[in-house]
Amino acid sequence: MSGIEDYKKSMEKAKDNLIDDLSKREFIVFAGTGVSETTGVKLWEKILVDLDNKQSDRYDKLDIGRWDSYEYPELAQILYGRYARLSETSRYYGIIEDNIKSTKEDSSKAQSLILNLSQRIITTNYDDTFEKAFAEKKVDIIQQTLPYLEYDKIAENSITYLHGNFSNDGQPNIIFKIEDYVKYYPMLLGASEESCVEEILKNTYYSKTALVFWGFSFGDRFIEKTLLRLSEEIKKKAYTKGKGDGSTLQLTIDDICHYALMPYTHFDKEELLPKHEKEDEKRKGEQLEKLKEEQSLNKKLKSMGINVVRQEMYKDIIPLLEKIDEDRNEIKREMENLIKPMDEAFC
Repeated sequence: MSGIEDYKKSMEKAKDNLIDDLSKREFIVFAGTGVSETTGVKLWEKILVDLDNKQSDRYDKLDIGRWDSYEYPELAQILYGRYARLSETSRYYGIIEDNIKSTKEDSSKAQSLILNLSQRIITTNYDDTFEKAFAEKKVDIIQQTLPYLEYDKIAENSITYLHGNFSNDGQPNIIFKIEDYVKYYPMLLGASEESCVEEILKNTYYSKTALVFWGFSFGDRFIEKTLLRLSEEIKKKAYTKGKGDGSTLQLTIDDICHYALMPYTHFDKEELLPKHEKEDEKRKGEQLEKLKEEQSLNKKLKSMGINVVRQEMYKDIIPLLEKIDEDRNEIKREMENLIKPMDEAFC
């Protein structure tokens, strides 16, 4: 399996490059459910399974596990229709809200560490775990959620709920089922004007400030296709962006440098256990197939200016961020040591 060994070595190199880069520049964290999962927040598939299990007995189960994640919005729509026909839309959203509640009082170590490195959070999650993390640091924050989002509000100590949350009174404004996606991703359907969600994605993607995707699997086809569209547009011509001072900044695809922190999908703890020879060969074949799919996604994201760094598990990404924090502090101390004699000389 030398191909896997070489691949993992390339990921180690990618990790070193990421640490070196992000220890020297600012970045925005784009958080998916993988970041919140350790606090007890359920992933999208588990929410759909719960909705499927709790629907009326008059309907057959959808058997969520046999569907691809790309099809989750359609499954969410089917289930919504079933609940709506029985006037149970409030119950539908109540089940979703119950599933995104944290089962822990505190935020996760990952979220606390993220806030040490970046105080600008964009998330597709609906939960409040980042709010808890900010509260633990006794920091006032800027929050924005659907239906109105503004790029200028992505400032220090801010959380942007890109797909909404449950903070508003009445029916929640979240992107979950297919009709929600159609409403907030109109450009993918040929519309000429972008929504506030698409505008946020465009302005953060076309920025020299790095986006760091963490806990985000790119299983959301609407976000993936939007980023792909933006990358294709910038490849056709340089993107001219106003800087706010009357001048402009021209960007090309070579200027785009974002990151995605993801676990290996082909890694299997059970591969270390002794097995029957035929079973072992079958498992190796399955592992190589997963590896091809994983590398294909890596290549696709790379073409979009998103560099993939993979670790065995999401929790293994924490030491990586700790190293960035350590290197940043070291650079800060070096700068202070350089400035101190100069300050003393002027006194």
